[in-house]
Amino acid sequence: MPGFIVGESTEAGRAFAFLRLSSPNREYYTNFFWDVASILEFELINQKGYEHLLALKECKLPNISIEEEKIMGSFSEYKFAKKVSYDDVSMTWYDTTGMVSAINYWRSLMFNNTSGIGFADDYKKSTKIRAYTSNGSSSQTHELVQSWPKSIKFSDLSYTSSDIKTVEVTLSYDYSVLTEWF
Repeated sequence: MPGFIVGESTEAGRAFAFLRLSSPNREYYTNFFWDVASILEFELINQKGYEHLLALKECKLPNISIEEEKIMGSFSEYKFAKKVSYDDVSMTWYDTTGMVSAINYWRSLMFNNTSGIGFADDYKKSTKIRAYTSNGSSSQTHELVQSWPKSIKFSDLSYTSSDIKTVEVTLSYDYSVLTEWF
């Protein structure tokens, strides 16, 4: 299995032991067991009679950066957390029939040619990305709170390629919440 375990010879080692899983049969999250449970609060999973609109290809997970504040004391520099920022998340899926109407609906929530930019309450919604262990017994959910599609990009057309067209959407969001279920 990947990784290694450091021994418990010091107090730091005892603290590390607290973070270990109690079971010797650890499960690992991989890059290829995942789905998007909802996008802009539209549920995509387990709806009776619903064929999945999104044929997912790849997805970035939220990245968090914390800006630091430095204050100079008499002899030392002290550092504090100042501001948290969340990088945009991009999702790519294969272009399927029905995708254009979904994209136009998302765009119309934010902007239309007659009334301009819409109200934030109408277009800022929750998006949930889930990662699973290989046997599906555990999952992590990244919820993008107050997300909205910042950019929508269809792949180019070409006579020189037989690849499937894709749609890439970049989601902006206010913050993310990570939860895990065992």
